[in-house]
Amino acid sequence: MTRASCAIEEITPALAKQWLGINHRNRRLSNPTVTRLAGVILRDEWMEDCTDAIGLDTDEGVVNGQHRLNAIIEADRTVRALVLRNVNPEVIKIIDQGMHRTFAQLLEMNGYSYPTIVAGAVEWIYKMTHDFERSTPTAAKATVPQLLDVLNEHPNIVNSLDPAFTVWQKTRVDRPMLTAYHYAFASVDADQADEFYELLATGIGVGGDTPVYTLRERYLAEQAKADGKKAQKFELAAWLVKAWEATRREETMSQRQLRWVKSGPRAEQFPKVQGVGWLGTDEDGQLDLDE
Repeated sequence: MTRASCAIEEITPALAKQWLGINHRNRRLSNPTVTRLAGVILRDEWMEDCTDAIGLDTDEGVVNGQHRLNAIIEADRTVRALVLRNVNPEVIKIIDQGMHRTFAQLLEMNGYSYPTIVAGAVEWIYKMTHDFERSTPTAAKATVPQLLDVLNEHPNIVNSLDPAFTVWQKTRVDRPMLTAYHYAFASVDADQADEFYELLATGIGVGGDTPVYTLRERYLAEQAKADGKKAQKFELAAWLVKAWEATRREETMSQRQLRWVKSGPRAEQFPKVQGVGWLGTDEDGQLDLDE
């Protein structure tokens, strides 16, 4: 059998089509994944010396890299990439069995404390700035370079780890989400953000009609529920924003007022933190609270 050889080659959209024309046994193509990878190419995140090679067997059939080749076609851009030729077709049985390196692992390698929390908080910032609080489409899922860009733009998000931790200790609400939203609140008023989180954690000195007390009671009630009946993370985030905005306006808030309608004829848009430049909001934005 011909020995395998490896080199960095120039792959045009036409060449990608040619190789895919004799594509062999591969996973079902995921179109959203192709679109996400095309974005990687168009944003110039593509790295030609990535060690994960495009694999071609002895007749140039694709045994690894079909999503990347389809992305080259979708992006309509020529790229350089590592190509491994004359691969044994049976190698497809063991491809992609290794462990994927996550953003959190990259942060840990770079010395960040609580890398999993920081990574999750950065992903929340990405979601908040792209209106993906409820869910992120596969085609728009952030790449590691995109998340690194977010972290570089918001390095002080690490200062929100401790306030979020104090709330998490009492409520067990998602720490990355709490971190991201404390950072957003602090972008408006750092002192008030700290006070809001301290009261949310302790409940000391808050009246029964204050938004932070109402939110705290709601969170504690969720904590007591069985897992299958708990509100989803994005709902907890929506309540958090609504309580914060009501606090900023010095309004009272009952349990009935602290709600967010996610579906149906009265469905609401996901609430945004007002007065945050990087979110594109301003101080005049209002959140409607039903009486």
